[in-house]
Amino acid sequence: MSNQPERPDVKLHAKSVFLSACFFVNLLFMPLKGYLSEVSPFASDASYDRVQIGQLTFDASEFAQYLPLLYNASTIDPGVVYFYDSQYGVDVMRSVVKDDAQGTLNPVYSILGVPYFPADLKQSWPRVLTNNSSIEPLTIIAWNITVLTAPASMSVIWVVPGNDLVDCSQATKAVSTVYYVYRPVVKILFWRLFKAFYRLCLVVWIFVLTTKHYYCHVRHLHTSLQIAPLHANSRAARYEIVVGEPTCLVLSSPWLCLMFVMDICASTEYVGQACLRVCQTENWFYFALGLLYLGRTVWSAYTTLTLLNVVLKHFNKASFFTPANTTILAMVATCAGGGVVAIQKQWPQVLDLYTTLFLPYNIAADQAEFHRITHMDIAFIMIVYLSTMGILPFAVAGCSSLWKMWVHSHTARTTRMMNSFTTILIATTRRQSSSGSLVRRLGASEISVEICTGGSVYPLFQHAPDFQAQCTISQRGGDCYVLSYDKHDRLIEVTRVTLASQIDRCMVAHPLQINEVTTAAAVGRLVVTKRDDMFSTAMFHRGLADSPWVA
Repeated sequence: MSNQPERPDVKLHAKSVFLSACFFVNLLFMPLKGYLSEVSPFASDASYDRVQIGQLTFDASEFAQYLPLLYNASTIDPGVVYFYDSQYGVDVMRSVVKDDAQGTLNPVYSILGVPYFPADLKQSWPRVLTNNSSIEPLTIIAWNITVLTAPASMSVIWVVPGNDLVDCSQATKAVSTVYYVYRPVVKILFWRLFKAFYRLCLVVWIFVLTTKHYYCHVRHLHTSLQIAPLHANSRAARYEIVVGEPTCLVLSSPWLCLMFVMDICASTEYVGQACLRVCQTENWFYFALGLLYLGRTVWSAYTTLTLLNVVLKHFNKASFFTPANTTILAMVATCAGGGVVAIQKQWPQVLDLYTTLFLPYNIAADQAEFHRITHMDIAFIMIVYLSTMGILPFAVAGCSSLWKMWVHSHTARTTRMMNSFTTILIATTRRQSSSGSLVRRLGASEISVEICTGGSVYPLFQHAPDFQAQCTISQRGGDCYVLSYDKHDRLIEVTRVTLASQIDRCMVAHPLQINEVTTAAAVGRLVVTKRDDMFSTAMFHRGLADSPWVA
């Protein structure tokens, strides 16, 4: 009979695996979320040529002549303010304005689509209404929106007398109905297929990044716990692993973030469409689609954070910035990218500021007196928009600091309640004295010599940020928890394990001295010696089979 001890049973926590899988799927299909609003990349060019408007060039003036025949009071139900015509790929908006233009506020600001109106059209709007009547030819105003002179979208408006939003029997001639149509330019099939291939490459990149640098490490942890104990004095009969999720690892790749930003820059026509959709609240489905699409601009913020990390690590200034929570940042970006656009639409001064950022060109002298701008370039305003989203982390960090100061000054009990469960998860039963005292000892300058070992690495990161590889994006989401049970199936330990790659052993002022001897434990261990409030030595003991985890 063999005297070898029985191998402990190791299982994965089912709920954590499910949640981690959800995050993984969300990451995997993130590059393809744009197709919720964009044209299918596999649709042939002929599918947009059902009628003559699909056969026209990118000139908005030709495109505009057919629109009043397609969209009018007889083809659109009363009460419909906004709808999307999927057959022709256009957004149609209707607004009712008073013919009396003697008010203090220009009625043009109440029209859906006004953010894209040229400056001369907004200034001459009262004359546009005066020129409109049932006996004169219909006035159609059209202009093109470009990006570095490349076609991006077409905008068309026309005004009809009366209120088309109500039944004809209730219509009145004291008002007029303004029709605004926005149509993103449908690029050629080759370009759409190329962009689809580009996005599929991002999907593959994310898949390789998450599997190779995270889920393979989770498998390594599972295998190591079957062979070796979590630590030398472990009494565990079985282990259960609470799996984290790899979002933080994906968002920490500067090149990947930059490629997402390039994808947004190549889809400016749909960014403009999303901005229009969040300016209306009649159709909540398309409002949500607009918010979701504009939420992709959070990649500008992630790019800023990854580049800032490189700069801070180069100059050993990691303590200048607290790692940002990417979940909070994504939520704020969704609200800021779309919600703020909707709110700002109510402020004429802000709309006028946006108008100045459009760069008009090809001003036609032979057009109507109230409209001569036929082309506007939005490259500059896209730079401003993405740059604004890029500095969003600094605004979030500032607000977070103010909030923490307010909470700390008003109540200490709330803070203790918020941290109680986290403290239980981070500290282990085995190391409660050393792990719990790690925070206390690192902050006690009166003690001259101390040795702190084990426990969570985050108190170390808080005291010496240079030791963390990522000092701008929080990596806590990738941590796993190992639950240890004795032979009576009682929980005896909760150990938080972090990826060893999160410890910077190259760029810190005092590099870690790595002990190459493999320990008997399943995970690595960090030993830090502190003398006179300064770190004198720091050694990293690798776990079994060069374990990628450290406890």
